[in-house]
Amino acid sequence: MALVESSINLEVGKVNPDLQKERDGASFNPNDMTLVLLGGPKRAQHRREVVRQLFSDPVFNQEMRYSQSKTERYDQAMHQSIRLAEYMIEKGWTDKEMQTAAVALHYDLATAVHAVMFVPTILRLATPEQQAEWLPQAASFKMIGTYAQTELGHGTNLKALETTATYDRSSECFIMNTPLPSGMKWWPGGLGKSTTHALVTANLIVDGQSHGFQVFLVQLRDVETFEELPGIEVGDIGPRISVSVTDNGYLIMRNVKIPRNNMLSKYCTVTSEGKFLRQEGTAKSNYGTMMMVRASIVDLAFQNTSQAVTIATRYGAVRRQSELKPGAKEPQIIDFVTQQYKLIPNIALAYGLHFTKEYMLSYYHQVFEEEIQKGVYDSVPELHSQSCGLKAYCTDLSMDTVEVCRRSCGGHGFMMASGLCSLLMDGLGSVTYEGENTVLYLQTARFLMKNYAAAMQGGRTARSLAFLTANHPTCELLDVFNLPQLQAVFDVRAKFMLECGAVRMSESLKNGRQQYEAWNENSVELVRASKAYLDSFTAVNFMKRVSTLDIKPELKDVLMKLCRLHALHRIVSSAEEFLQSMAINTKQLEDIRSAEIKLLASLRPDAVALVDSFDYHDQTLNSALGRYDGNVYEKMYDLTKRNPMNEQSVHPAIHKYLKPFQAKARL
Repeated sequence: MALVESSINLEVGKVNPDLQKERDGASFNPNDMTLVLLGGPKRAQHRREVVRQLFSDPVFNQEMRYSQSKTERYDQAMHQSIRLAEYMIEKGWTDKEMQTAAVALHYDLATAVHAVMFVPTILRLATPEQQAEWLPQAASFKMIGTYAQTELGHGTNLKALETTATYDRSSECFIMNTPLPSGMKWWPGGLGKSTTHALVTANLIVDGQSHGFQVFLVQLRDVETFEELPGIEVGDIGPRISVSVTDNGYLIMRNVKIPRNNMLSKYCTVTSEGKFLRQEGTAKSNYGTMMMVRASIVDLAFQNTSQAVTIATRYGAVRRQSELKPGAKEPQIIDFVTQQYKLIPNIALAYGLHFTKEYMLSYYHQVFEEEIQKGVYDSVPELHSQSCGLKAYCTDLSMDTVEVCRRSCGGHGFMMASGLCSLLMDGLGSVTYEGENTVLYLQTARFLMKNYAAAMQGGRTARSLAFLTANHPTCELLDVFNLPQLQAVFDVRAKFMLECGAVRMSESLKNGRQQYEAWNENSVELVRASKAYLDSFTAVNFMKRVSTLDIKPELKDVLMKLCRLHALHRIVSSAEEFLQSMAINTKQLEDIRSAEIKLLASLRPDAVALVDSFDYHDQTLNSALGRYDGNVYEKMYDLTKRNPMNEQSVHPAIHKYLKPFQAKARL
């Protein structure tokens, strides 16, 4: 079936015949699948129109990005940020359009943190009066902000943050200090050169008593000159592996006074007399920004994964190499089963991550935009646990996938023009920012152990842990295509791994270990327990969501194949644990491996259509290998001709160094 042309694919030429053949042979219309993924025709058309307008503007052209220096990339990132701000005025773009544009640009914006963290935190933690004062300034860029939480010496452990905000009753001000060296703020995006203000997390001290970390608005620079204010030292922290458009910075504050009103006071405040007033749930609410960002990182993991498989799958259909049938034409490399095994399970993963991020963002909205507004905080612990765990789990899988896709493209995958190198390098930070992944798995483990103990005592558990008290009969005759049976297999393994962690903790405590000692010596097992839970949650969520979709039969059929393949592939990837838990036996594992390979063959004709359904514009992919029209070699040559290194036939360094040396050698 031919592809219904997407409104965002504007720059395609004559389509490569092999790629067109793949599209013509698909069992479903990719445009129909796009509507499922984006939530219907209205949302799809909205995104396409925003992206169309965006990339019709030369300011947002991405083609030469890989040849730019850091300074040039920062210049473009600032230009893009301001152009988007102009769009808000000229085109009436709202936060919704701005978010769509930011995603299409991979957040390559000098003011990304302003939109993603600074403004949302004001909306979440500031009073209506504070919002009325600050938000108009933020909208007009008279106030450009960042979120300064991480310190040089501390990141995930918020209780150990050293920055202080000491209330001075005589001036009704807070005095901000960052004890050196470990207390200085380190890493906030935009802090280096781009921002005038920061939302600073600091330990509130009143009359010598600590009241935990709170959030304060601190002006860093003069809004007209951008020069640092007295007591402020701020700058860029220097080169990093990637994300070069972001001026990550450091901040030192030396007795900086800010007005009492600059403490975000929706949930707690300090009176002029120095009395600290706190509403119920304040501490939990203050973690909201972190949970929001971690939920957004799950979405980022989906974006990276789906873009990587789009590039690698299209290239796999275009590239012909080696010999499959003796004497025959070179085959498309996607016809090799080993190549299918690299790509198709990761296409399934991308779809699974789509439904995971949909769940995560929806659950966050439910808790913070609905329940907490009514004074209900019951779901916050589970949301915190899942935002930690899924951030870690999804970014780990995403980075693995991007590298597999890069390698699947052979030598060309090593070129920046592939688009895969930038996905890999930019994504690498996701496994450490907003919490190093191992630490986050252990955060999830604390929640799991608490719920496991409650379940064993007949108490209530969180909704995602209902399997702890469910009966799961052994599937002696496992049907590897039966979704309820596959769900049971995942639940049995997850419960077993939680039990292993709990038993080991109990044994350590019985042997005289302190709680912290037992936790540390069993931390490897606890991380395994978290991963098993997250593996189960993601796979089961995928199955449940697909099972309940009311969509065209051909779409349902291919999605069911994908969620089955995802489940089988995850079982094979952790076969030891599934066998150890007796969720399956060795004969069933053999059946699962056979079924996995059969599903590859079944999904092979739809591989290109499945990645086309993600509906990415060529400028977003920014890949010579993953172009919609499949004209890979022509584009690689075009980009090479425009490479700045080729602007001169003879490089100045030849005359500067080589020719003088040759002249001396002839003497």
